[in-house]
Amino acid sequence: MGIRAAIAFLQLAILARMLSPEDFGLQALAMTVITTMTIFSDVGIASAIIHYSDISDRQLSSLYWLNIGLGLCLTALLAAASPLISAFYGNVALTPILLILSSAFIVSASGQQLRVMAEKNLQFQSLAKVEILSASIGFSIAIIGAFSGAEVYALTLGYLGTLASSSLLCWLRLSRGWRPQLTFRWQEISKHMRFGSHLLGVNLANSLGAQADIIVTGRIFTAATVGLYFQPRELAMRIMMIINPIVTRVGLPLIANVQDDKAAVARIYAKTILMTSSINFPVYGAIALFAPDVVAIVLGSKWLAASELMRAVAIWCAVRSIGNPIGSLLVGTGHTRRALISSIVMASSVFAVVWYCGTTFGVLGVPYGLSAFYLCVIIPFWYLNVEPASGLGFWAYHSQLARPAAAAVLAIVVGWLAASPFETSIIRVFIGGTAGGAAYLGASNWINRDWLLSILELFNVRAK
Repeated sequence: MGIRAAIAFLQLAILARMLSPEDFGLQALAMTVITTMTIFSDVGIASAIIHYSDISDRQLSSLYWLNIGLGLCLTALLAAASPLISAFYGNVALTPILLILSSAFIVSASGQQLRVMAEKNLQFQSLAKVEILSASIGFSIAIIGAFSGAEVYALTLGYLGTLASSSLLCWLRLSRGWRPQLTFRWQEISKHMRFGSHLLGVNLANSLGAQADIIVTGRIFTAATVGLYFQPRELAMRIMMIINPIVTRVGLPLIANVQDDKAAVARIYAKTILMTSSINFPVYGAIALFAPDVVAIVLGSKWLAASELMRAVAIWCAVRSIGNPIGSLLVGTGHTRRALISSIVMASSVFAVVWYCGTTFGVLGVPYGLSAFYLCVIIPFWYLNVEPASGLGFWAYHSQLARPAAAAVLAIVVGWLAASPFETSIIRVFIGGTAGGAAYLGASNWINRDWLLSILELFNVRAK
């Protein structure tokens, strides 16, 4: 995950200096469509495979061909709907981008089940090699495309290159001789589809909620404004999507394995929340504190107008990251109906907040409004989802958030004081980050020692 993060940030830093905000805005709008439609290529199959331990080779084969069929249908559907989607956003330049990206569904479906089985069996070392190499290939394609003057298509081709190489490498490194049988029996996978039907709604609602700010701002503002907003958002989101899955991708199969032992589920989920919060809070706090410096270093001077957006998005992502692991808990324990209702309510609320804040306060109001909204739902979120699924009590849950939050606030104050005398961005980030990091570790040793000991144990294991 660290290597993937480095590749992603390097690509972001290079392309931000070569492409325009409008290019990134067009790609952002296209990816909201792809991300949302991708939900239908899985229909909850991946989580069903992980949830059920008694799954036969014939069932795996039927589920594989179902994935392939759905991928073909979605490819054809998006190709046909591309002009209509472009008309919705009022930008005809989207049509060729969507036509190219429509192939993503069938490309991804060809290797998806192999990735899921690797996660189910905790084969993360092999999976990591596949993801690193495919990310490197996609990065190379995007950079070559940008240097060749491909503009927004450099981003499009880079994304497809990552998917294609990932699927190919899955067959080469993860299949272990498995091949799907030429059979399809609906009766044998009916229970998986019933389980997945709720997850389809959950994943669709979650996807729409996650993309709501781009969908709505794409309607309200120009592509250039969306691009100016998208880059800080992309940078901040990449951090959460790298940090959280390190814990949640392991957490889901672990919770599924002990789903009948509520005390064990509570312990695993508490550890999940503690680990993600203890990393996300100080990282996003540092980004918010040094927002203009981060923008100047990572994106370049032409993006300085997005500095305040960077700060606002970092605050929003810090709060949003709290709820991200809930999927592992609800799906792993089989609470798919509860997950569906929660996801629909949250997605609907997010759309309403984004629309109101965007039209009332402008693009900057979107991340600040979402930050306020997520803060307001922390306690109801625990009461309605976490406690029923795990039995984790009020203080046992909220202490996992309060301890790293308090340490992060102290670190931010120390970092700000240490960096204040300096003006050069790199020096400010280095001095402030070093001082703030030391303060965070010191405070964690006092009020968040469980996390610190877990990190030390991790590094000790890796060293051995």
